Amino acid sequence: MEINNYDEVLESRYHNQKIKIQGIVTGKSLTPYHVPKRVVIKCVSVKCEECTWKEEQTVELTAIDQNILRFIDITTARMPIVLKEVIGITCKSIVYDVVEMQSIERIYIARPTGKERTRKGGGSRPAYLVGSMVETNTVYYLDGYTTVDPVTQAVTHVFTAIEKKSNDVESFSLTTGKHSELNEFCVDKDDSTTMFARLQKIYTNYAHNITKIYEREDLHMCVDLLFRSVIAFRFDNEYVHKGWMEAMIVGDTRCGKGYVAEKLAEHFGLGEVVSGENCSFSGLVGGLQQLNKHWVITWGKIPMNDCGFLVVDESGGMQEDMWGKLSRIRSEGVAEITKIQTEVANARTRLLWICNAPNKTISNYSYGIQAIQELIKAPEDIARLDYVLVVAHDEVSGKTINKRREPLPMIYDAKLEQDLILWCWSRKPNDVRFVPEAIKRIYESSVLLENIYDFSIPLIQVENVRFKLAKLAIAFAARFYSNT
Repeated sequence: MEINNYDEVLESRYHNQKIKIQGIVTGKSLTPYHVPKRVVIKCVSVKCEECTWKEEQTVELTAIDQNILRFIDITTARMPIVLKEVIGITCKSIVYDVVEMQSIERIYIARPTGKERTRKGGGSRPAYLVGSMVETNTVYYLDGYTTVDPVTQAVTHVFTAIEKKSNDVESFSLTTGKHSELNEFCVDKDDSTTMFARLQKIYTNYAHNITKIYEREDLHMCVDLLFRSVIAFRFDNEYVHKGWMEAMIVGDTRCGKGYVAEKLAEHFGLGEVVSGENCSFSGLVGGLQQLNKHWVITWGKIPMNDCGFLVVDESGGMQEDMWGKLSRIRSEGVAEITKIQTEVANARTRLLWICNAPNKTISNYSYGIQAIQELIKAPEDIARLDYVLVVAHDEVSGKTINKRREPLPMIYDAKLEQDLILWCWSRKPNDVRFVPEAIKRIYESSVLLENIYDFSIPLIQVENVRFKLAKLAIAFAARFYSNT
């Protein structure tokens, strides 16, 4: 059976029709329902000589019957009444015995992350799963039908079969043909001059064809390299569990910060962009909410994009205490909700925070990087960032911006770009290798940076700056498909 469109299955033409969709289970009720599956029925009245239930019969209530939802949220006292109505029993003298039960879980699904969802986003919608159990924050193929809630008449789904779907990273396979294609990203000479010349050409090409934001190669590079980080790696016999990068772009409004990130994510066909102004802690991480008298755990955008890429635009509009609440998810890649019970999910998400300067313009600061201290108050929360880029409106002249330009021939195919990123994301710690010269250079650069930058803004700390440089080194190597 082919995969149906995720949104179209809500249309009336799909009512009581078989469907199969891909969806990520964003949440589920804390406890499932148990409803009758097989019922033994018999009429015990001596007066009902013509009764069809005179002989004992076994009735099976299948999941393909939408009436199964009528058993949801009813009292034990009302069960016999609903059972008779569902089976179609008019006899008042029957007795029944439920010999087998089946479970029904109320779940919440959303459009899958990854290649299936870049800008569409969309919230979660309720559905029911019969006979199976699911893990939250996991993508599934879901088989069932569209129907309506018997109480509210709201459109919902009943799923009768599920199959766990491998995500983009898990399903990526580096075939011989794909390896040959990706070699196109390699550079002829392994030196910084050649590499930065190639990057200049790539980002100029992006500006002309994709983002229309010109003369801001550093802005394109910040977003581009963030896509190339890996989940974990080993550096000089030390295991770095947080290999994925987290960066921030702060600056003046209308510099193209969010637009570059959004358009590159759209071009690569990976990642998601959300607005920080409208995001609560529950929206970013997850929470426990009560729906129809049931407590439901739902996961937010960061764990939903586990092993992927998330841009939080206008993050300066988040509540001040948000950064403190995000400490564990940013440092360990683990989302945790502790309420009535504790639920944990992986959230190893490459994060890009985009925000405007709090003090109106970057020019109001002696050094642009000082703006970050007004956005993030706690030094430890600043230290969790691997990279911060500051942009100002006067870095590019109006004459340069208001200039007609023709599109350039694309250097790389969008699908090939996507394959390169998926190759980066699928690398395991043992796939990342630092040559002795690279290790030496990273140590030397760590000492150099520590001597240049002041500790008052704790982005550069002698304790871990080597790991931040190692992450950037990996991203550069991945950008040029350094695969030996």
